[in-house]
Amino acid sequence: MKDSGTNRRRHGALGQGAFTLLELLVVIGIIAVLISITLPAMKGLGRSATNKGATRQLVEDLRLARQVALRNRSTVYVVFTP
Repeated sequence: MKDSGTNRRRHGALGQGAFTLLELLVVIGIIAVLISITLPAMKGLGRSATNKGATRQLVEDLRLARQVALRNRSTVYVVFTP
């Protein structure tokens, strides 16, 4: 039986398989979908950490204001500036 060379062209000279263009496009599509799902969630994590830090700072400032007011027996104001 004569070898037509079709098998060699499809799988390479050493019999190593390769991915088809369609397979690569499907994988790229799946990766794109996963990235589009996870990026908004990651952005929310950063904002959440920033909010926690700001909340922690506010609590510390209010505690300090209370301590100063009690120590000096005076009114202390906490002012928020933009």
